[in-house]
Amino acid sequence: MPKINLDEIKIDQLSDDLIKTTYPPDFLLNATRLEEIREIYTEMCGSEDVSHLKLLVIFNGKIAVSQDIGERYLNGRIRKKQGEALVSACKETREYLNGASALMKKTHPVKVFETEKEATDWLNTL
Repeated sequence: MPKINLDEIKIDQLSDDLIKTTYPPDFLLNATRLEEIREIYTEMCGSEDVSHLKLLVIFNGKIAVSQDIGERYLNGRIRKKQGEALVSACKETREYLNGASALMKKTHPVKVFETEKEATDWLNTL
């Protein structure tokens, strides 16, 4: 299964329907980077349709989020998936993820977790 490193972001296709993306600590998340990751998901799936896909997204530590994400990305670029688990042990990062997940829940199940095990267990129920 493919493994891709995009700068410090690691993207691993664990199975045909599961991709794990891991962000480093103190990462600045912006719309351009999210668009690059979107293209990698499309390549891994072989299609713009990723509705069969489960995402496990790990944020190691605190992240910074640029304003262009809300303006350019979250308001129109979210694709339907089978489910998306967002993981962070950092309280501040989870607060952001809870807000972002409210927008993403319009298209697919999204849940925020403190541990990867909890997230994986939830994804396995979908």
